[in-house]
Amino acid sequence: RPPRSTLFPYTTLFRSFRHFEHKEDIFWSALRAGLSGLRLRKDLWDGIKDCDAPEVELPRIFSLLVDTVIFKPELLCLIAVALIELRWKAVAICHEHFSPIFSAFNHYLTTNIENGRIRNLDPRMITSALAMTVMVHPELSRLLSGGPPPHSDSREAIRAYTKFWLDVLLPPAMNGLRSRSEVAEGPPI
Repeated sequence: RPPRSTLFPYTTLFRSFRHFEHKEDIFWSALRAGLSGLRLRKDLWDGIKDCDAPEVELPRIFSLLVDTVIFKPELLCLIAVALIELRWKAVAICHEHFSPIFSAFNHYLTTNIENGRIRNLDPRMITSALAMTVMVHPELSRLLSGGPPPHSDSREAIRAYTKFWLDVLLPPAMNGLRSRSEVAEGPPI
């Protein structure tokens, strides 16, 4: 018989079945628990409200997205399973938790488009593309190159994603104004 300490996680899991009528309820509970921790950081929220420059705010947005992908990979798996297998309920739950975050990103982008700070592109498309860049790029890059991950750490990934998206989003006149040192070093994180 294994020591009691090694049985603890399993006995806790099996006892939790008594609190849920169906296995599916456990799944939804785990998904809700994971999603409840997603929030905009204070500096990111303040930058969105104050409409900080894209060179300042994009690294903060990518920091939130990269940290979520790196530190909560199980949440991404739960979301994927929910959307594939149980779409009818997943859409409502994801909307409840993601809508405030992505609405804030969308509002920030819309304001910057109206102010001429970024190119006139669909802010919903940009918001989606920012998230997809972080979620898909590392694995797709490994698949294409057959090599190690494209970035050695999260800070390098944030700098690379920020540089790429600033090159895409800033109007050509503003892109030329970015100093050579900023392009070489990357924006502040």
